[in-house]
Amino acid sequence: QMDDGGREGALAPRDLLFAQTLLSEIGGAARRTARVFAGALQDLYGMVTRSLLSDAQSRAALAMQILDRNLYERANDCRWWALTPQFASTLRTGETGCARASAVLRDINALYTVYSGLALFDRQGRVVAVSRAEHEPHVGAALGDAPWVARCLGLADEQHYVVSDFEPNRFSAEPAFVYAAAVRGE
Repeated sequence: QMDDGGREGALAPRDLLFAQTLLSEIGGAARRTARVFAGALQDLYGMVTRSLLSDAQSRAALAMQILDRNLYERANDCRWWALTPQFASTLRTGETGCARASAVLRDINALYTVYSGLALFDRQGRVVAVSRAEHEPHVGAALGDAPWVARCLGLADEQHYVVSDFEPNRFSAEPAFVYAAAVRGE
């Protein structure tokens, strides 16, 4: 192509204006497309974030319900076991290390594996029987001044129970809750 001055390859002013306009429109379209994509990505990011947050909230609520149910079951377990006639009989005789009471505790612990161990203690807070062989050295020992022991010994009836703080205790080096209920009929 020749321009008005006879030079080959040069654009006419009209063509130059068209090219500039065309490039400007292409640039404008690219900027609009980039804005649309950025907006879509931002919306997608917000939707994913909301979805993840909603999922986390649902899981947290479920975990709280499971924990609540678990703690409720632990309270019922210890109150139910406190009604075992063998425990009242053992406490009545004052026998320490009673094989029958320990056998009952072992059987219960074998069925309820969520517990790291079960123990029977008397009115002085002295361990009388345990469910696990590794806890046998504690038989005959006083539980000491753990606040939950004193609260358990002061329970008014079989409907009440106590729970320790979540902390290490005589039977567990790892933090754990201790649930306790009073044995009646001794």
